[in-house]
Amino acid sequence: MVVRYADDFVILHSDLNELKRAIQRVRQWLAMMGLRLHAQKTHITHTLTPYQGRVGFDFLGFNIRQERSSRVRTIVTPSQEANMRHTAAIEQRLKQLQAVPQTKLIAELNPLILGWGNYYAGIVDVSIMRQYDVLMEQLLLQWASRRHPGKGRDWLIAHYWRRAGQGGRIFASEDGMVLRAYQLGR
Repeated sequence: MVVRYADDFVILHSDLNELKRAIQRVRQWLAMMGLRLHAQKTHITHTLTPYQGRVGFDFLGFNIRQERSSRVRTIVTPSQEANMRHTAAIEQRLKQLQAVPQTKLIAELNPLILGWGNYYAGIVDVSIMRQYDVLMEQLLLQWASRRHPGKGRDWLIAHYWRRAGQGGRIFASEDGMVLRAYQLGR
């Protein structure tokens, strides 16, 4: 099976020898057009057991690997590189917006969260997306703590978070502007 997007593609096959033959055919086909595979980006990997020290692969911001328990299951998460880029963008935005009102902060963060959530929605497990909500809460507590250095965690939560649902809380302004959740549906 071949999966492609723009100039990136993945060749999937259960037989390693067949996969190596497919890569050789791709190299020959590209050479006829004066093109070649990028040596640093061309990898053979196995999604379940280590092959040359790696398990799974990254593709378009996703990490794909498999795990065996009673059956084989495929695990798809944001890649480590995509995760670091996104987290750095959120942290940078929080530093830039240290002095703005909460409503402005929410308005600036919501598109970042929505874009990330939509890109990975339906593919990445909800439990992984919940982890981003937890991380965001920690980053927002740090943001609030820098704004109010002498205040404790309980005060910060009471000031910037509002009650929601069954004992939950959401980062929301007094006028009702709510920070989106990565875990869509909340």
